[in-house]
Amino acid sequence: MTLKKLLGAVLVLVPLVVSVPVQAAGWYVGAGLGVGHAADADSNVFGSVAILSGGGIPVIGSYDSSNPLVQVFGGYQFNQYVAAEAGYTDFGSYTLNGLASVGNGYVAISETDRVDALYIAAVGSIPLTSSVSLFGKLGLASSRDRETCYVTGAACPSVSSSQTEPVIGVGVEFPFTPVRWRQHLAMRVEYDVFPSIGNGMEYTAGNFDALTVNGIYQF
Repeated sequence: MTLKKLLGAVLVLVPLVVSVPVQAAGWYVGAGLGVGHAADADSNVFGSVAILSGGGIPVIGSYDSSNPLVQVFGGYQFNQYVAAEAGYTDFGSYTLNGLASVGNGYVAISETDRVDALYIAAVGSIPLTSSVSLFGKLGLASSRDRETCYVTGAACPSVSSSQTEPVIGVGVEFPFTPVRWRQHLAMRVEYDVFPSIGNGMEYTAGNFDALTVNGIYQF
């Protein structure tokens, strides 16, 4: 799903907003889809060709720095202003294909990084109307990346690393679907940044971000 299609879907659903109160105290769960982006994946880009440097070895090739993602989360809303939340974001796989400079020649290289993160965060909301609120999210994420590669047909040693970094997010939440369950259903559109999630990866320098559209069920 491209960013343009994702935003288009949001514009279609926004008119379905109905006038129900902003989320009251209680538990909630949510899930959604979105687009993840390895923001610092390449240093120089010309068309689809990137010049990267991993471990001091320059590589000429392409890196799919954007990828569909899945997010699930749950939390407790203390009041209309404050909530505590935990969640999981699966950024999917990011693949590099190209030529690495070795000695006086080049060898073909293919590398795949699988990235996901668990997070806990405090969520602060500002009601705009009786049914729409802006929110901000600040917390900690435990991320993991698993790296596999092939060089001229031979498998490289697999590498896995994990680390803890902050997660920062902003978004808007509003109710939708004018049905009898509308008091329990809401939609959230949010943008999250994981500033250091890629630091353990061969061809990225940190900073993954995620744009998601999530459905929420309020108990």
